[in-house]
Amino acid sequence: MFFTGWVTFGNSVRQACERVQCVPASLSQHLAVPANRGICPIEELPTLAISRRSAWGRVRPIRLPDLSAIKFVVRALDVRFDEQTRMPPAGFCRAARPTHIRQKETDMKKLMLSAVLSVVAASPAIGQEWGTVTGQVIVSGNIPAAELLHRKGAEIKDKEVCAAEDTYKDDIVINAENKGLANVFVYLAKAPKTIHPDLKTPAKQTVLFDQKNCMFIPHALIARTGQTVEVVSNDPIAHNTHTYPLKNSASNVLIAPNTAEGKGQKMEIKSAETLPFKVTCDFHPWMAAYWLAVDHPYAAVTDKDGKFTIEGLPAGEHEFRVWHEKVGYINRKYVVKVKAGDNPQKAIEVSGDGLKKGSLK
Repeated sequence: MFFTGWVTFGNSVRQACERVQCVPASLSQHLAVPANRGICPIEELPTLAISRRSAWGRVRPIRLPDLSAIKFVVRALDVRFDEQTRMPPAGFCRAARPTHIRQKETDMKKLMLSAVLSVVAASPAIGQEWGTVTGQVIVSGNIPAAELLHRKGAEIKDKEVCAAEDTYKDDIVINAENKGLANVFVYLAKAPKTIHPDLKTPAKQTVLFDQKNCMFIPHALIARTGQTVEVVSNDPIAHNTHTYPLKNSASNVLIAPNTAEGKGQKMEIKSAETLPFKVTCDFHPWMAAYWLAVDHPYAAVTDKDGKFTIEGLPAGEHEFRVWHEKVGYINRKYVVKVKAGDNPQKAIEVSGDGLKKGSLK
């Protein structure tokens, strides 16, 4: 920022130079320059009458006792002329402070600014309360019986592996003792503004997806954006993994027999999906699973008892989606008011008859 003013020859020039602790270069030969003074950049302008502009933009005409005037420019970050004398304050001439001192001051300002910005960036998490939501999805009414997929030794492709034992369908898995429904996705549709610091990045960068006796394990899988799903196989036969996402790139890759962890096919999750998407094996058409891609840590799949846990939620009201492959949305707007600590929820019920016919309508 530049501030310009006018001073005349004589005492006013000397006073101005003393105040800014520097001497105009063109006058240095006429004035006694102390050793601790610097040289100000100036320009001589011969004129009889000239206007003087203050730092605030006000213009005052002044009479000059000489045919010359001197224009001086003070360069500083924030300089204001003295209200009474209209002179620049002391200590702002470039030559008034050694270079190493100015550099130290600049470095200190940058350090302080960095510290302030760090505090501001972390401020949303300061004082934030976090809660854990626990719940269960249970089947009400008539409980569908488990359906046999194929018996041991059935005449199917690769029967030595795929029909090594009785195999049941895994699209509806219910615990007969507590009526809990497995493989239900419970997740936030959108990431909240604040995410727990410990959950901002996934604990593991790779999620394993396996196959055993021609069935996918796990049947329902969650992966976060930035993670990689590695497809392995414990079967001594070949499979292929065919994905059907809406936003991520579809994959259709061959999985060699007995593919060990670390040597499997890797699939990157780059975008969050609105819904879980289907995964199949084209070699064995009964094989199916579902993956959900999210861009936050607040998603879970119910276990064999139909239970789920979602940790580290910011306190406040959240809207979850509850989804199962047979019926779609069990609850599209499952609202939970989260408080600090544990937040056990009332069981979510789904009709057994609805599960069996594939619709809750």
